[in-house]
Amino acid sequence: MAWDSVSLLRTHKTKIVKQVMAGMSNISPDIPGEKCSRDLNYILTAIADCLESNNQKSLMYVIKNYFRGGKLRLQSVDLEIQAYGITENIIHNLFDRYKIDTLYKQKVTDCFDVIKENFKNGYTDTTYPDNNWTQMLEAKKQCATWSDKKVDKEYIDSILDDIHKHCNSKQNKVPYEIKVMDWSNPELRDLLFRHARDEETPEGKINTHFNTQVLAPYVLLFFERDDETYERDVLHKISNLEIGLSLQIAALSAVSKGLSIGFCKCFNDKDRNEFHKKFNVHSSPSVVLGIGYYKESDTQINPYTNVEYTSSISTSDLDKEQWHIKPAMKDYITYV
Repeated sequence: MAWDSVSLLRTHKTKIVKQVMAGMSNISPDIPGEKCSRDLNYILTAIADCLESNNQKSLMYVIKNYFRGGKLRLQSVDLEIQAYGITENIIHNLFDRYKIDTLYKQKVTDCFDVIKENFKNGYTDTTYPDNNWTQMLEAKKQCATWSDKKVDKEYIDSILDDIHKHCNSKQNKVPYEIKVMDWSNPELRDLLFRHARDEETPEGKINTHFNTQVLAPYVLLFFERDDETYERDVLHKISNLEIGLSLQIAALSAVSKGLSIGFCKCFNDKDRNEFHKKFNVHSSPSVVLGIGYYKESDTQINPYTNVEYTSSISTSDLDKEQWHIKPAMKDYITYV
């Protein structure tokens, strides 16, 4: 039945586009017909691919191409959504005529709902990797701007379970602890946000750059855990080594579930004492991992203060100024 819906959509695609454009010309005579027809063809091709593969990767790829630098490149979102309403009705009628299972009508509706949500609220990649190693690595990118899309707590529980079950630890001592935060305590989350930045630049100026990756729907805070197994200097080395191992497990586990991640290691002295007191800890985190759904944007709003901050990670500034460039492989990898 899935193939019947796919075949029907592909066979009638040209006819559907003509019907939609005829309907839209009555609503807006000045609509750019050639461009709109082309874009609708892309959308219908992607939806047919989604029905065939039973995922929305093709659709998300097309949606992403409507955005440049976090900005939606459409003259009128309202007209676009009207066109999709007409298209959806035509497809539903087509499926009814050929007695296609209502499940596939719902899948078509789901596709159009995803398009509308992204056009109204900004691009959010909700696709899942196939858990292919290369795809997971390519999907694991540093993110600092987040969608409002809800993250199921079960995903977070599963990530923590993966760390517990699969992360190596010397003699199974686990010399670190993880604190997990959502936004149920917004005041505490705001304190973490204020603490997660460099207080001064190398030139001694006040640094206005904040690390918006810690505004993610969930954050994992990794701290040293002292069970008196190691001397203090040894504990610092081993705990940070093992935190690095567990972080990579957490990051890949999150990516395998279609989530995005953002690392943060910068903390300032200004809020340190308040942070330690409120979080009931003796040190700042070794590192923080933000987890959520990526939203392409140049800015991120702090939900507690409603203040909007520029996110350098999501802009092209880093590329222009060539910050943080890795050395060549030959400079740090050798065979002996």
